[in-house]
Amino acid sequence: MKKARHVVVWLITLAFIFAARTHAALIVDFDQDSYALAQGQNFDVQVHLDADDATPGMQPLPEQLFSFGFKMNFDSTKVSVESVEVVPELDFFLFGPGAQISVDAGVASVKGNVALGTSDYIGTLLATLTLTDLAPEPYSLTLADNKSSPTDDVFVDGANTTRDDEITFGSSAVHVVPEASTAGPAGLAILSLLRHLPVKGPPKRPPIG
Repeated sequence: MKKARHVVVWLITLAFIFAARTHAALIVDFDQDSYALAQGQNFDVQVHLDADDATPGMQPLPEQLFSFGFKMNFDSTKVSVESVEVVPELDFFLFGPGAQISVDAGVASVKGNVALGTSDYIGTLLATLTLTDLAPEPYSLTLADNKSSPTDDVFVDGANTTRDDEITFGSSAVHVVPEASTAGPAGLAILSLLRHLPVKGPPKRPPIG
């Protein structure tokens, strides 16, 4: 009897370990690990909610999405934010149209939700930010939560469950490369390497509107 009980306990323990290892992790992340561009260039970064970062590509929430929010931190001496475009389905805030967007020195903040009474969002893309490079040296873009208070519910799914505690936030590096005519062999090799870095999300879609 004792042996059978030990076997049951062992099986339950294995089940918990397996569930912990296979649980899908939620991450708010950029579409690329790294961006390679010419100095002074305008470029777009897309921010996605990936419901399973262990699976290649961006996976939507099975429960769909009601609301979201994030901040992007950046060095304002090296890059500027020209515009923030939220996907149309999430381009509302509380009861009215237009997501809550603000851009200050070093941080761009976004919050939005679906229009009340409409279907929840089934995609992964949250917003596209258009940036302008200001410096020749590399720098980072870092995502973070956008809570106005510790009790603020930001990421709420279609089942009315708050997912904030499950979410981690990603970052991406920006590398400025010389023009091909002035790069030299070493610069061209770096440019070739950066262009072949993995892309996290699906191909970029054209601007909306």
